[in-house]
Amino acid sequence: MKPHQLSLGIETEERRAFVPRDWLTSPLFLAGEQPHGRTVEIRGATWTLGVPNPFQPQQPSSRINFNHVRLLIALLSLRFPGQPTIPASIRQICSAYGSGYGQPQRRQIKAMINDLRNFWVRVTMDGGARSLEFSLIHSAALEKEVTESQGEVKVREFLDDLRLHPHFMEILADVARVLHVRVDVVNSLPTDTARALYLFIPSRAVNYGSGDRAWTIRARTLLGQVGVEVPPNQPSVLRRRLSTSVEPLDGVPLLGPTLRSRIVYDRKDNPQVLFWVERSSRQRSFADSVLERRGVLVNLLTEAGWTDEQIRARLNRHAPLPDHLVTRLTRSGIDPVSNRVFLELACCILGEARFEYICSELFQSVIEGTLNGSASAILNHRLQAAIGSLAAPSR
Repeated sequence: MKPHQLSLGIETEERRAFVPRDWLTSPLFLAGEQPHGRTVEIRGATWTLGVPNPFQPQQPSSRINFNHVRLLIALLSLRFPGQPTIPASIRQICSAYGSGYGQPQRRQIKAMINDLRNFWVRVTMDGGARSLEFSLIHSAALEKEVTESQGEVKVREFLDDLRLHPHFMEILADVARVLHVRVDVVNSLPTDTARALYLFIPSRAVNYGSGDRAWTIRARTLLGQVGVEVPPNQPSVLRRRLSTSVEPLDGVPLLGPTLRSRIVYDRKDNPQVLFWVERSSRQRSFADSVLERRGVLVNLLTEAGWTDEQIRARLNRHAPLPDHLVTRLTRSGIDPVSNRVFLELACCILGEARFEYICSELFQSVIEGTLNGSASAILNHRLQAAIGSLAAPSR
């Protein structure tokens, strides 16, 4: 049974990933191909990308480009904090990566996962006294489920044991060494150059709050930092590059603030790029965002007699879905990644115990083959019915 989207009028979700802080404080990844042996000094450690397989030195790393970097970040957005594995279907990975779900896309995703399994990185620390070499993906197992319905054979594919290297896990477990990145924004940008810049520019611009006081860099220098070389004496080429890499960054969201950019020219008509971060006077909470949207679930509570303050108090308990519920929903044919906002909101409103009971009933029907309709439509109906019947808390 294929997962279905829950059409509830909720905005496209903000998808985030935890990534090592080092990735966002330096242009570690180039906009195009990631050349073997490239080194970047970051906070006392030297990252060397694309080193040979340490167990078979004659075997070079796979060739990867920025599409692989996007995929790695998308995979990290599917990971639950503290878990070394990333349980996800190929459909969920395609969605997080921002691609379609046709056979060419599925084939491409699996090929890139294999490339990342064979791309090795060396991190040298303590002035060269200690180093560690590891592949970006430690291991991966592909599971297939074959079902037949009305004479049509369908195959669903899951990455059952996609595992990150333990050293990578140590980095991600250290809160001081990780940062968020907006995966949905990375996917929405038009070029790999813009995406590569988006990964590290905010760390440079974060302390600059206006166009009059902005972080400034020469345009050629900026593009060169992500591997884009523009021939000298070709201003039209440089302008085209800036129009597809810098201009799209103006106004893109960060985690609350907004990144701003501007291109200016000096007296010799050489372009410079200004970056700064624009902050609103008040950062909205999760409850603020949900109440402002007035989606289906909030309207159900309002119709049941809840006040905004009572709804806000309930929404302040918001938390990610527990791992066992994510697995159960996936096995029931529900995509917990694409529908994360709705599912977490429903769980927050109903409470974990009642939400789990509804999910367990659905899962049992799927196992027994007694489900009369699509799993997503039935879950949608049951959750809305349960929320609509909730009595407002006594004042």
